[in-house]
Amino acid sequence: ACPLQDEALSMAQRTHGSRTPAFEPVVRAEICTGCGKCEHACLTEVASIRVLPRSLIRGDRSGTA
Repeated sequence: ACPLQDEALSMAQRTHGSRTPAFEPVVRAEICTGCGKCEHACLTEVASIRVLPRSLIRGDRSGTA
C-alpha cells in the first residue's frame, strides 16, 4: 500500500531468540510521508505499524496543553 515501497517502508526478516523467523516492517522516517496507507492495509489483527503525527515524533508540544 505504501506509495514509496522499498524506499520509506520495507520488510525485514527478524529472528527473536529461538522462535521462527518473522517479517517486521522497517520505516525510514526521513522518507515516510505519513499517509497512513500502511497502517490501514496491514493484514495483522492489530496493525503492526502505527503512523503518528510528525509533531509528536519530533517532540513538538506547542499544540498541547
